[in-house]
Amino acid sequence: MQIDDVRAFAWVVSSGSLSRTAREQNLPKATLSHRLRRLENDVGTALLIRSAAGLTPTKAGWAFLRHAEEVNLAYTRALDSVASEKPAQSVRLSVGATDELSTNLLAPLSLRFARSHPEVSLDLHVMPLGRLLSRETDLDCMICSGLPAILGTANLVARGFSRYVSRLYAAPTYLAERGTPTHPDNLRQHDLISGEGPSGIIPWALENGQASQLIEPRGPLRANDNWVAKVCVLQGYGIGLFPEFFAQEHVPTGDLIEVLPAWTTAPTSVTVLYHDHRFANPHIRAFIDFLVSEFEGFYCFPYRQRDVFRPMPGGSTTRQKGRR
Repeated sequence: MQIDDVRAFAWVVSSGSLSRTAREQNLPKATLSHRLRRLENDVGTALLIRSAAGLTPTKAGWAFLRHAEEVNLAYTRALDSVASEKPAQSVRLSVGATDELSTNLLAPLSLRFARSHPEVSLDLHVMPLGRLLSRETDLDCMICSGLPAILGTANLVARGFSRYVSRLYAAPTYLAERGTPTHPDNLRQHDLISGEGPSGIIPWALENGQASQLIEPRGPLRANDNWVAKVCVLQGYGIGLFPEFFAQEHVPTGDLIEVLPAWTTAPTSVTVLYHDHRFANPHIRAFIDFLVSEFEGFYCFPYRQRDVFRPMPGGSTTRQKGRR
């Protein structure tokens, strides 16, 4: 029995799809299929039920899965135990982030890490939160907003290092045509560019320190990507709700105007997640420590080291020069 076959079985059960596992692990489907067939030949019984709906374990497969996961865990720990002895240029870390943190945090801060740690290569991934936390992605650490509900059951450790709020923005052309809301209730008469999550439209929970409002965004356009939604708002198609670091840079230029500036979302934490058994890996630990200690603020276009956005007291903002 080969360890690669056992790991392939654990990956496939986690994803439920041979094609998805092949994409996530960057392996040909034929290779995965061969490993699964070889494993079933070795154990002498079928471990998976193959159907149009995907792959599910047989009774024997469920019994085998627990041991396969233990093998996978032991394999990872064994590699981590000798990670510090690897020769230069042979270390590769896989780091993922959700889309709202990709260009404003993950990419520029990872580049800073790469400059100071030339012995480490980085694979950077941007994906929805659900995929980010799935086992088959096999990431070394993950950066996301808030604390995912899965945290307590997935052997994940969370380390927070910043917070931000989201604000309402619109283009001057839209407000000139439709008027400027003066209260959250007025938003129901406007075109709202809504975000979409796995369970549908994401409601807007706004507060001003004295009251709160829950708005169900409705409008002709919706998007599951912040970049697409921001383009829609910039071109005057409606009002959008964005993290302030993501949109605030367009306010001084006059391309966007803050709407209801006294109303924001509650602060959202920015968190780096990693599997508890992986912190023994010195390279993962070095990346996480760097991320937390070197964070100076969110990056603004064109995302150079000196283009850092920091929220200021009273809601004003500034760009300050960081280290080059």
